[in-house]
Amino acid sequence: FPSHDSYKLEAQRPDQLWVIDMMYIWCGADGWGYFHGVIDHFDKTLLGYTFSRSCKAQGAVLAMAEATMNRIPKDLELRSDNGCHYGAKVFRDELRRLGINHTRTMVNTPKGNAIIERFFRSLKEECVWQHQFENFDEAKKFVDEWVVKYNQERPHQSLGYLTPAEFFNKNVRTAA
Repeated sequence: FPSHDSYKLEAQRPDQLWVIDMMYIWCGADGWGYFHGVIDHFDKTLLGYTFSRSCKAQGAVLAMAEATMNRIPKDLELRSDNGCHYGAKVFRDELRRLGINHTRTMVNTPKGNAIIERFFRSLKEECVWQHQFENFDEAKKFVDEWVVKYNQERPHQSLGYLTPAEFFNKNVRTAA
């Protein structure tokens, strides 16, 4: 898949540009948990995610499956970094099956995926770093609760202090 030399810093509509990435979360006695997330660049909605004890590319496939159950994109670009998960055959095959154009950021250019990097910072500051998780199940409970709040209750300055859900609904009604 090609790397993307220029950065689309703004999407003009929902489901034009999604971004995907993974972060690690310490889960106490169970070690690391792995969070794969897919975010719409336009409205900042977390469309799909998996949080599991496995670090395999299948987590990215499952996050994409959830995202595409929530919205059916046409002419979608998916941006990822150069992580091995996003070059794995199982992931590439799934994107091909879904008809999704995949671009990858250039090496050592975190701005190329800034939207999801900012999401991860919020997840860490507002959830993960607020707890010392005893185990994976406890971490999953808090992360799952936070994700609902993120999409439904957490206003974003960049969205005019609307939540991702409010911003998406406002823009879908305006476009219709």
